[in-house]
Amino acid sequence: MLDEAGKGLAGTVTVVDEGEEIATHAISAEGTLVVRAPATATLRIRAPGNADEKRNLYMDTELFSYCRNMNELYPSFYSPETWQELRSLLSKLRLRVFLKTR
Repeated sequence: MLDEAGKGLAGTVTVVDEGEEIATHAISAEGTLVVRAPATATLRIRAPGNADEKRNLYMDTELFSYCRNMNELYPSFYSPETWQELRSLLSKLRLRVFLKTR
């Protein structure tokens, strides 16, 4: 989590799924955060003095473009390699979030 200038921010990341908060994690300004969350979850990112941000694990990662272009993989869409690649993407999703100052 970074500010507009790219400096690390301390704050919280809340996992929201189906409208319910299921977990909240603190993050230090120096660190990164590893979160286990359902694929349908949205992350609410907050840091004092900054506008909140929301990120969707599907729409806001490379997973969306991969799945959107799966029809171009036909007939390899059904191959074990395609599903292994999808599982690999799911296991290492990354979000870099820049928060705006209020």
